[in-house]
Amino acid sequence: HWYAGTIGGSFQGYTLGNILSAQFYAEALKAHPSIEDKIAAGNFQTLHSWLKENIYTHGRKFQADVLVQKVTGASITIDPYLHYLETKYGEIYPI
Repeated sequence: HWYAGTIGGSFQGYTLGNILSAQFYAEALKAHPSIEDKIAAGNFQTLHSWLKENIYTHGRKFQADVLVQKVTGASITIDPYLHYLETKYGEIYPI
């Protein structure tokens, strides 16, 4: 990541991807609340179908902010990602 000589390399892209994935996952859970139980059982079909129908089908047709608005009805927000982090690490670390 540091080979390009720029500070930060491509790490900011990872951060944006994490933020967007959390927002999309939260929307998928609204549509299919059983996704978490299915994933725990090793079944990713419901989530994959939701992603194909709502995200993958558009390819590069839309800029990220437009796609997020179309899929979630909201602008890009960090709230779902913060919720994910608090849920994942809240029991381990006092946040």
